[in-house]
Amino acid sequence: MMQRAYILILTMLFTLAAQAQLRLIPDAQPPVVFGGGLRVLEVRWHNSGDAAVNLEISNRLLQASSATVAPLEVVHWKNLTVLPGQTVLESAHVDFPAVKAETEFIVQWLAETNRILGVTRVTVYPTNVLDALRTLLGEGRLGLLDPNGMLKQLLRQNGFQFTDLAEAPLKDFMGRLAIIGPIPPNAPMRAGLTASIKAVTKNGTHVLWFLSPPKKPDQLWPSFYTVMEDTNAVVVAHPGLIFGMPDSPQAQLDLISLCKQTLNPGPLQLPDLTLGN
Repeated sequence: MMQRAYILILTMLFTLAAQAQLRLIPDAQPPVVFGGGLRVLEVRWHNSGDAAVNLEISNRLLQASSATVAPLEVVHWKNLTVLPGQTVLESAHVDFPAVKAETEFIVQWLAETNRILGVTRVTVYPTNVLDALRTLLGEGRLGLLDPNGMLKQLLRQNGFQFTDLAEAPLKDFMGRLAIIGPIPPNAPMRAGLTASIKAVTKNGTHVLWFLSPPKKPDQLWPSFYTVMEDTNAVVVAHPGLIFGMPDSPQAQLDLISLCKQTLNPGPLQLPDLTLGN
């Protein structure tokens, strides 16, 4: 009996020591995901000890608010082995509930004894982020020249009506906003595209143009910039800003922000870093 108790104590001490040397490396930026299903989180673990760590790890999802942190459930994740001094990158599927507005969640990572090894803060968005584009457009028409079809498919799934500018001359479009691209880095440029973009602005159309920068290592290329043609704006933006947009709330939010800049261009200003702003 005493021998069993002794073995149990040794096992507990070993487990606690293993937990102490394993830590979760926090994200540089909190992940941003859609609610209403399983989402993939990348988690980095570091073993700072001199012995390998092997632990059963679970996660507990909590919904945070200004006043409370309400736990949802505990889910077993995996048996994790990390060698001495090793850092590993793992993927975890976490089931986030549907939300109606931007909501913060906390994922706690738990060891076998329910000890918290670390936390991941996650911002969760509803799946109707693109509705803000409909508000921006109002009664104005939208045109798309989308060689890859990514934007067309996503906007159709969200109930948008638009003019396909692959089937109609761009220079004749009379809508409020035309989105050009994303154009792949090595794709042949449509003949006369720049001239057509200049021409369509004379119809009162604002243009958002996703264009891959030229491969010139000695030339700076901003993520986006605005050019005024007559009284209408042409915003030239890097396609990477909307990479993975069907599954990325951040990419969809960036699209909305770029459309705002295109439709309502204003002077760039220094950021106001005053506390509380």
